[in-house]
Amino acid sequence: MRKLRAFGHAEQSWDVSRTCLYFGISRDSFCRSKKEYPERGQDAFIISKPRPKNFALRTPPEIEKKVIYLGKRYNLRQVRIAWYLERYDDVKILAGGVYCVLKGNALNRLPENAKRRRDQISR
Repeated sequence: MRKLRAFGHAEQSWDVSRTCLYFGISRDSFCRSKKEYPERGQDAFIISKPRPKNFALRTPPEIEKKVIYLGKRYNLRQVRIAWYLERYDDVKILAGGVYCVLKGNALNRLPENAKRRRDQISR
C-alpha cells in the first residue's frame, strides 16, 4: 500500500514533510496512521467516518421499501409519496425524509420519458 511505502521512505529520508508531499498524503493522515498501525495493522489505513453507520433517526426499513417501491413503480416524487403514505398507509413521514431515502438509492431523478406533474398547492 502507498502509506506503507511512505512509512519506509520516511524512515530512510528522516523527512516526514517531503515524504508526505511526494506520496500525496496529508501529514495529519500520515501521523495518525503511523500511530495506529501497530495496534490495527492494515485497518489503520482505512479512513473511517466520524459518525456511526446506523444512527437512531434513520427511516425504518419497511417504510424505506414502500418509498422505493412508489418511487420506482409510479415515478412519484417526495411530496406525493409522503402524501400517499400518510393517506393510505397511515405512515407519517416528511417529504425531506422521503427525498433522503430516494437519494440514498439513486432515485432522486425522474427518468427522461417520465411525465412532468405539477403539485396542486392550495393557499
